[in-house]
Amino acid sequence: MKRLILGALLLAPAWLEAKVHFINRGVKYHIGDNRYDRSEDREFVDAYPVVGQEWIQAFRVSEADVVKVRIAHIWGVDDCPYCKVMVAIDDHDMGRLTRDNNHTPFDTLDPLAWPVQPGKTYLLKVVSYGDEKVDDFVIEGVSVETARAEVIFLKPGPVLKMPDQPMPMFSVPPMQAPPQVDQTQSDPCGSLSPLKDWALGQGKARDQMELESAGDFASSGRLGLLKAGESVDFYFRTQAAGDADKVGRAFELLCGDPGGDDSGWVLTLDAAGNVAHSNLRRKGSYRAATFAPRAYVAGQWNRARLSYCPDHMLRLSLNGQQVSTPLKLDGTPQGFFVRALGVKASLAGAQKF
Repeated sequence: MKRLILGALLLAPAWLEAKVHFINRGVKYHIGDNRYDRSEDREFVDAYPVVGQEWIQAFRVSEADVVKVRIAHIWGVDDCPYCKVMVAIDDHDMGRLTRDNNHTPFDTLDPLAWPVQPGKTYLLKVVSYGDEKVDDFVIEGVSVETARAEVIFLKPGPVLKMPDQPMPMFSVPPMQAPPQVDQTQSDPCGSLSPLKDWALGQGKARDQMELESAGDFASSGRLGLLKAGESVDFYFRTQAAGDADKVGRAFELLCGDPGGDDSGWVLTLDAAGNVAHSNLRRKGSYRAATFAPRAYVAGQWNRARLSYCPDHMLRLSLNGQQVSTPLKLDGTPQGFFVRALGVKASLAGAQKF
């Protein structure tokens, strides 16, 4: 009994800051056999083509953890005598959907959270069971919640099929290669010395960093110290995280003091990850001055180069193309860091690729 209580106490704080991994957020799926004339949401269900009785998404995790399932929106589930709608991971039931779940989110109860291990493929399933007839309903906003682990959704997915159709072969999606950049390109102010001694620099044990924030800025902290006459290259990519619509989405590349007296370039992103607006920060304040990040690619690895030129101008290049507005500095060594708001940001050193 003491072990069970201790385990619950250790697990509870982790769920307070659970990581949420969405599957095709915003896409609605009609599950069933196309017989929904008596459904309480029949007009809504009719608006989406039927796709099959089984909705399946294969996934893996980066480390040992426990997972829960959430469905943000549900329409048309009926408490009929001939049907049953279940949410499961492999053969473990995570919960049953009933009429009470319509128009309200479904969340796995804590006792049904399921332990998972890295290296194994798991099948998240939402299935409509029955004999001659099954229930028809629509779901949207399916997500997997973890306490610590990253979730990798396998391809193809989600799979929508009938029970007599074969299961496809699942595979890990290939890592998106960064845009090709001429590795020998010169800095915009002549030849500079590449910075190697920094958090993600050459020879460092940790070659990737993750930042995630849906409510306030997450900062990398100072990554390194750049002197006049030096440049540094790194990669970054972003994706929406949490309920970012309420606070906006931004990715900032900054120099100076992470405590507030900082300057740099600000990318304000839309829900798809594209740059909706760009502007500058100077001495801790946002300014109206803009720049043109034309080479930035949404959802992919982007290569950034900070060049601290001998004329004391700090210049930013994205994927080999210099942005239009440099920063005038005083020639002293500058710490550099990044911040993320409403996005999950990944950073990697240039040697990773």
